[in-house]
Amino acid sequence: EPDVFSFNVGPYAGKFYLTGAAPTMQAVLVSPSPLKIELLPDFYTTSLTNEQIRITDPSGVVYSFGGLNGVERSDSKTYGSGGSADNPQSKLIKSAWYLYKIKLLNGDEINFTYASQFLKYDAGISQTLSSGISFKPSTLYTVQKATHSLPKVTGVNINASKLTEINWKNGKISFAYSLRFLGGTTTMEKIDNMVISTKNNTTFTVLKKYAFNYLSPDAVA
Repeated sequence: EPDVFSFNVGPYAGKFYLTGAAPTMQAVLVSPSPLKIELLPDFYTTSLTNEQIRITDPSGVVYSFGGLNGVERSDSKTYGSGGSADNPQSKLIKSAWYLYKIKLLNGDEINFTYASQFLKYDAGISQTLSSGISFKPSTLYTVQKATHSLPKVTGVNINASKLTEINWKNGKISFAYSLRFLGGTTTMEKIDNMVISTKNNTTFTVLKKYAFNYLSPDAVA
């Protein structure tokens, strides 16, 4: 069964799957749609610098996905405790493509800038407990002592993307982040503030600034 890709951009949302083989795969929309979806050459490579997916709407507006730091990749590995052998790490695969650029009919562009962020977490843990019952002639059954395996933990690594700026001809929106939790080893972040600026020639002037507060006692407000 093919993987199903979901997208949500502008006024459009939908799903598609891929047919054929690299490097000439075709995107097939699950539901009828006037959109045109193209897979660009870097979709098939390990490149993370150029756009990789392009969606064109009926009016001719072009939405590009991927670009520098705009492709999320992930892998997983199951490992044990107490010295048990680790399982091989899975292959690092692309798992998400973020909006990189919108090109309007008049030629103007809206560009999205991302920074890479490494995230690591344990997605699950498993352990097996087993026992048995033995029967002997003319005797009652005997319950065998239970034994258990060592715990196995599935860890996930994500090379994630975080949006840092949206810019266009007359302005930009900037985002600032900090660690989501105090202490610990997590690298998860949260948005601290968003700044909207207008542009006059090469000079930016702050128009509005929004700060975000959080209710979690473990988060930095």
